[in-house]
Amino acid sequence: MKRALVIWLEVLKTSLKLMIGYRTQALVQSLFVIMYVIMLYIIMRVIFLHTDFLGGWSRSEAMLLFGIVNLLSLFAATLFYDSYQHFVNKGIREGHLDLVLTKPISSRFWVSISRPQVASILSLAFVAMYVFHLLITEVYSISVESILLSLVATFFSCIIMYNTITICACFAFYSTNSRQSIDILYKLLDYGQYPVTMFPTSIRLISFTIVPIAFFGYVTTALLLKKESYLLLVVTIIVAIISWYLSQAFWQKGLKRYESVSR
Repeated sequence: MKRALVIWLEVLKTSLKLMIGYRTQALVQSLFVIMYVIMLYIIMRVIFLHTDFLGGWSRSEAMLLFGIVNLLSLFAATLFYDSYQHFVNKGIREGHLDLVLTKPISSRFWVSISRPQVASILSLAFVAMYVFHLLITEVYSISVESILLSLVATFFSCIIMYNTITICACFAFYSTNSRQSIDILYKLLDYGQYPVTMFPTSIRLISFTIVPIAFFGYVTTALLLKKESYLLLVVTIIVAIISWYLSQAFWQKGLKRYESVSR
């Protein structure tokens, strides 16, 4: 564990140096992300011009959900989105995975942390400030217990997010036309910024199982605002454990199918 942390920190340092070297590009990239988040924010505000509640959530509650979902998705993008995209686009198709498999380290771990998107830190900070602004300016029913529950839920939700992206990336082992698998997941997160309770039961079930976008912010926010019971946290922990074993199984089976650059 300590060795993995040291490696991860060294990778972050290297990526930070690259970002400083190409700071204009990093700034432009961050501005595009911030503009996209602002566009989504405007859509949410427009929706609440025509209604006071959305799936039982007030405007201030829904806007907090919006902020937390985007905060977690940007967090994931910063840590391992680019890494898995590079794996899908070049790791399999061009045989870059060959070199990874020779390293004395878990191939899955290295693939997932090899290219952190450090430039996203700027947009991550922007959304974090927005969430903090809501928490100090809006009136929410929050207690110490709900804060602790939401923090624990966030930890396990991040595990679910990591495992889900891993599973999407594993499609590259089975198909050469899998470049969009991770992008599709991130596009689905646009629906995760709305309260799950506004969707039909079938969609809710899918968002907690097959495409678990409900764990990418909704669970954290719902527990923080006491809109769901602690049983949802239990479900989150169970799903995190199941998703971990599933992602490991997908990865190991994919490695067995891997045939290097000759594939």
